[in-house]
Order: sequence, then C-alpha cells, then structure tokens
Amino acid sequence: MVSYLIDTGFADDSNIYLMTGTENILIDTGTGLTSSVLISNIREIVGDAGIQKVILTHCHIDHIGGLPAICREFHPECFAAMPDSDAIRNADAAVTVAGMYGISLPPMEVSDTADGDIFDNGDHRLRVVSTPGHTKGSICLFDENSRDLYSGDTVFLSGVGRMDLPSGSYDDMRSSLDRISKLNIIGLFPGHGGTSREYGPDYVRRAARIVSI
Repeated sequence: MVSYLIDTGFADDSNIYLMTGTENILIDTGTGLTSSVLISNIREIVGDAGIQKVILTHCHIDHIGGLPAICREFHPECFAAMPDSDAIRNADAAVTVAGMYGISLPPMEVSDTADGDIFDNGDHRLRVVSTPGHTKGSICLFDENSRDLYSGDTVFLSGVGRMDLPSGSYDDMRSSLDRISKLNIIGLFPGHGGTSREYGPDYVRRAARIVSI
C-alpha cells in the first residue's frame, strides 16, 4: 500500500502523488513547467506500466498545468469535479488562475467525478469527498484502505487554502472542514508543503479552528 510524492524540483508545483496498484493513479500534475522531470520521475517508478488515471483535486494551474504532457505521454483517463472540470475543459484563464502564472492553458478533456465516487486500484481505494471552499469544485480523496486524506488545497499542515480567488468561499471552506473532521483519517497529504502519516486529525481540527475565528 505505497504512495509516492513525485518531486519536480520546482517550488510552485503542487504536490503530486502517485498510487501504484492494478492501475496507476496520479493525483494532480503541477504547473507543467517541469513536465519532463515529472515524467522522468514517474517512469522511474512505473516503467512501461504508465499511468491509467489522473484525478485533479481542483482546477488551479499549479495542479493541472502538467496534464497536457501527462496525457501525451501516458494517455490516461482524467477526472475533476464540477464546476472546476468545466473551467479545465474551457481553459478559463481566470478561474484556473493561469493568467496569474503567465501560463497559456489549452482546453483539456476531463471527465466529471463527484462526491462518493470510488477509484480502486486494489492497493488504494480512493473515495471522492466534495470540499468546496478553495474553489467551488475542490475535492479531497480519502483512501479507505490506509485512512489517509489527500486534501488538495483544502487543508495543509500549516492551515487552509486561500478563499479569495475565483469561486472560493469562506462559508464553503468552513463547512468542508467540518465535514472532513468527521472522517476517520490517519495521515494527511496536502496539495502543498509537508505531509503527515500520523497526525491528520490534529491538522484538520486546527484548520477548522482557524476558519471559525
């Protein structure tokens, strides 16, 4: 039951997680500015097996920008939740904040996923948990096998994701943190910064206190 944090060497990239199993699943793809490094590091782990699915925790460019290169290399099925999936399909520079990074974003084909969907590769059973707040379509992925939460930009070890960008909402974030605080998690694996294999509930509770102040 192994997951890998893929290093791209670029500070602005999101954390990128790889779950191996009967099929290989990638969570988020970074900005795309270091895609050759990303692909090389993935290949070192999976070899010719490739990537079968990509799940995007939300639509911001630092999480989705690497998708075109990943799709050219591996031809996976790609998923995001509404309405963020529409922003990705339409290459919405404002909602994806691609303009803030000065990145030209092409329209990208993704399928919709929704709360309660399951991505099961034998070793990992990832349940989609809708967590709007950072964006309207933000999701977390709860691994029902390991009880780890892959939290995107909803919650970090150091706090919560921004709520002042397009489709962000303070009220939604507060509700989402309340929801994930009720999950029986162990580890926390955010979209940026450090990870924790033991103290996930403590970080979620602290984040919930921050938005309740």
